[in-house]
Amino acid sequence: MKSILESCIVENDADQHVSNLYGLPVVTRVGSADRTVHPWFLRRIYRLLKEEGVKVNHTEVKGMEHWWWDTV
Repeated sequence: MKSILESCIVENDADQHVSNLYGLPVVTRVGSADRTVHPWFLRRIYRLLKEEGVKVNHTEVKGMEHWWWDTV
């Protein structure tokens, strides 16, 4: 049962798709105070992309939340 349920969400496992981005420039940006998608997730994907040899630029916008461009 566990494997059946997990197979329904495997496409959401970003770790498995990192190699698909090889050769493409990637930009990641997150608000450091994001409560919707914790910055840890982008830090993690950044590390995985670097390990895969992907050219990636990561920015954390200090004190901003999920919609960092619209946070008051």
